[in-house]
Amino acid sequence: MLSGSTVLVVGAGRIGRAVIRRLGALGARSIAVTRAGQVRVPGADRTVGADRLAEAAADADHVVCCLPATGGTRHLVDAAVLAALPPGAVLVDVGRAVTVDDEALHEALGTGALRGAFLDVHHTEPLPEDDPRWRTPGLVISPHCAFAFPGEPAAVAQTFRTTSVT
Repeated sequence: MLSGSTVLVVGAGRIGRAVIRRLGALGARSIAVTRAGQVRVPGADRTVGADRLAEAAADADHVVCCLPATGGTRHLVDAAVLAALPPGAVLVDVGRAVTVDDEALHEALGTGALRGAFLDVHHTEPLPEDDPRWRTPGLVISPHCAFAFPGEPAAVAQTFRTTSVT
């Protein structure tokens, strides 16, 4: 249940802001993490800079990573951030695979420090059949489909139809 929980949303771009809006509607509090943390993210209960990520993780029941693969985001969610999470926390990555330290994540899942994780993004897509992640306890894997939504083909067609090329 998300109601009453606190969710750390790492990356407050278009996707992160949409996650924050939905979390509020579900009764969850959210902490938005941006590069500098200087501008409050609408809908978030708190906004912090990436330099305070591990500190903010201590207050979170769940983490949703919505980061792009840009300079400074590689392994931003590392062993220190995962260790700061309370026991029973869950991590979701719908951004880019390079932003979460794989080794640290698998260690946290293996020791039970994390209750679970959901990865929609992977270094190699589709994830090979022999990849050890398939056998990692508490890890749910999806084929990079979190971006899809009902009506998406029609929305893409509408965008294509109304966008002019110069």
